Amino acid sequence: MNRTIKLRNFWFLAVLFMLVNCAKTMEINLPGFSYLDKKISLNVAAIDIIDETTTDPKTVSYQMVPSSMAPILKEWAEKRFTASGSRGKATIRFKEAQTIEEGLLDEKDIHVLLNSSAPAHFGANVHVVLEVQDTPTYSTGKTEATLLRKVEVASDIKLAFRGRLWQQFSQNFMNAFDEQMVLNIQTYLPQLLNLGEVSSL
Repeated sequence: MNRTIKLRNFWFLAVLFMLVNCAKTMEINLPGFSYLDKKISLNVAAIDIIDETTTDPKTVSYQMVPSSMAPILKEWAEKRFTASGSRGKATIRFKEAQTIEEGLLDEKDIHVLLNSSAPAHFGANVHVVLEVQDTPTYSTGKTEATLLRKVEVASDIKLAFRGRLWQQFSQNFMNAFDEQMVLNIQTYLPQLLNLGEVSSL
């Protein structure tokens, strides 16, 4: 009986050791934000950025993701667009900036061998509207972009990986969102772009 218990303990510790070592050597590549240092010049005199989302950070508590995408969207809008026109205004409105986290276990509930197959999800859902008014080429105009993505992970994924996984996801997510928004501007508001800046998109 004691021999059986010792063997079980040995195999448990051996498997646990392998999992820990795999965790230490696991690499998560970060693509970076592709739009940094690539300003798009809009033919307006001013750009307003307005967060119209309703998420209250005080009421949301996640283990892996931030309470809202609004700060990332604000940084994107500030770094991506600049005003270089003589008149008119562009307004960038955040209509949705939701983060998603479902089924991740709390640190105290993580049991490597018992919960590794249980699914969990994290992700984001954003909706941004770009409006223009009284510009040299548009009295009024609007385009928008929406993106929803979710990723499945093990519910007991180690805390050490969670931050890095979110970084990877958010960078890929925002690069895809940026590509969609820029394409929509080129399609629906092409004259909003100053011609000298088109090549840098």
